[in-house]
Amino acid sequence: AWSAQEIKQFCDAFDDPFRGASTFLNGERVRFKNVEVDDEDVVFHPFQIGLIYRKEQSKIWVATKDSGLIVNQIVCSNELVIRKGLRFLTDSETLLNAKRIL
Repeated sequence: AWSAQEIKQFCDAFDDPFRGASTFLNGERVRFKNVEVDDEDVVFHPFQIGLIYRKEQSKIWVATKDSGLIVNQIVCSNELVIRKGLRFLTDSETLLNAKRIL
């Protein structure tokens, strides 16, 4: 599992002018834009990684292995209901295929 800082750096690399770093929520591809590290003093259990643990208007907080991550904007093609308790997940096959594409 990646640290919050590693995820932030990855998301920053694909932020504007690009479409955003992608992951999946309920099987739908979503893209993260404008990501920040937060709750650096919070320790999450490994099972919580990827879990949405807080939501305020358009901002969501996602648990990582070492702190929280604020996602200020989520881009998706469908009208997804995003709520606490849902989990973002990128399977290992998708990650491996992404490394093969140049």
